[in-house]
Amino acid sequence: YTQGVGMEKNYEKAVEWLTKAAEQGFAQAQYSLGFRYMKGQGVPQSIDNANNWFIKAAEQGHVDALKMLEQVTADDLANAWIDDNGVLYSVDKKRLLKVGESFKDEHYSINNETRVICTNAFWYCKMLTDVTIPHGVSFIGEHAFSGCKNLIGIEIPRSVIYIGNRAFSDCDNLK
Repeated sequence: YTQGVGMEKNYEKAVEWLTKAAEQGFAQAQYSLGFRYMKGQGVPQSIDNANNWFIKAAEQGHVDALKMLEQVTADDLANAWIDDNGVLYSVDKKRLLKVGESFKDEHYSINNETRVICTNAFWYCKMLTDVTIPHGVSFIGEHAFSGCKNLIGIEIPRSVIYIGNRAFSDCDNLK
């Protein structure tokens, strides 16, 4: 129904069938349903619902879903929730997008609702010495902590199933 091959394109019908498959744990359907929510095709647009389905697919190893979660868009930044330390999160707080320019902390505890630390989130935060990552975080994006020259302590919880390329590159003091 999404492609209109051999039938008329019908996003609402596609969402109906994708939902059935996604609820049974089929990763490709979870990813496709997330995409429909992201684009508002056959359902009202909802980034929160899109992220929920992308997370479920990524937890099963769906690479494209993981890439969707790692990326930070202009819309993400425009609608971000900002904590007291100047760290930007997705509205649902499931994705840590990036640290703001005002971030100068040495110690930081990531929000307990967070599931994804996006690509380049702490890029070259030279003051940062240690980070607390809560249980529940599943994904650490590419270059997430690259260049954190003073980072000496970080405990990766067992919930993390993916660490992106060079997530800790140039963290010279990390033990």
